[in-house]
Amino acid sequence: MGIVGLILGIAAMVVSYLGVYTMNSNDISLTLPIIVEACGLVMAIVGMILSVVGRKKLRAAGRPAGVATAGLVIGIIATVVCAIMFVSCVLCSSGLQALANS
Repeated sequence: MGIVGLILGIAAMVVSYLGVYTMNSNDISLTLPIIVEACGLVMAIVGMILSVVGRKKLRAAGRPAGVATAGLVIGIIATVVCAIMFVSCVLCSSGLQALANS
């Protein structure tokens, strides 16, 4: 579970940066970047949860939990980055729509 959490955390970081590159200058709504950022946020949260569960299981078995701890750290960082990117995409989209309507 710790390895899966680590992989999901890394994938969420990549997806959070891909959301910026999915912007189209002709599309004011920015729907695709918002969806991409939301997917990255969900992946980061799931990765964080799996890392915590994996870390608890490894500690209970007396095995080293380094990968699960790394997954937890990456999951926390990815959650913060994805949340910031998601909020900024939503605010930018609403600002552009207000500007286009005026």
